[in-house]
Amino acid sequence: MSLVHSPIVDDFYRSLLRDLEEKSELSIAGATSSSAKTFLLAGLLENAQMPLLWVSDDDDALLRAAADLRSFGVRQLYALTGEDEKDPIGKRRKLLTALSRIVSKQQVSLLVTKEFLEDTKLPLAHEMERSALTFTVGEAFSLTQAFNRLIDMGYESSESAIVQPGTYFKRGGIIDLFPVNADVPVRIELWGDEIETIQSFDPGSQRILTDQPTVTLYPLALSEARGKIQDYATHCIVVGDEVGAEEARKLGGHGTIHIVPVPGETTEQAQARNSSP
Repeated sequence: MSLVHSPIVDDFYRSLLRDLEEKSELSIAGATSSSAKTFLLAGLLENAQMPLLWVSDDDDALLRAAADLRSFGVRQLYALTGEDEKDPIGKRRKLLTALSRIVSKQQVSLLVTKEFLEDTKLPLAHEMERSALTFTVGEAFSLTQAFNRLIDMGYESSESAIVQPGTYFKRGGIIDLFPVNADVPVRIELWGDEIETIQSFDPGSQRILTDQPTVTLYPLALSEARGKIQDYATHCIVVGDEVGAEEARKLGGHGTIHIVPVPGETTEQAQARNSSP
């Protein structure tokens, strides 16, 4: 499903964003269903062009929100639930992919629970940015140094054409890289020890998409985890539903939105209503 666009709807979202910029915190009442909440936020996300950090009470609420957001056309969405604990490596890969997109200010949505906020240690945001690797057309390129850095960053060598983020593949003077913070891979062509071109390409058809002067890759592995999600919230619009509002408020962020289905309802009343058949 695609979102409805009209001058009135677009003005509404622009007004919300202005209010959020001025007040840094908004409460929105009247969204009484999960779909109503996510429809509102999908439109806001589309207009804001900023990362979204959504705090839910539990896995069920989080998964409902994720499904609704996807149905309204939201892409680059990462939902972390208890199921991810069964695959710690996969969980960390998913998490670092989402965080790399947040610090590079992409339009990405990260959905987490209150329990995640309390229990999960993360790399500090400035360490994530400092660990990024950038290649630029015209610069000298050392294969040995580049591959050592990629390995340290958690990237894996592929034996054939790359289709998965966090991998790289070399053939002759061509290196294909798939940054975890990108939707498509890039191809670096060398002329001797210098980067001649950097081009994004479709991993399925191998068709060249665009030429670009640089490419930046964010890490999939960092040795230290001394931070919390609060470190990344400053890059995001933070959203808390009626049972995650207090945790969202603590995060601060670029702006905080609390969704309150019933005006004046307390958190305890919202929890009771949500748990009723």
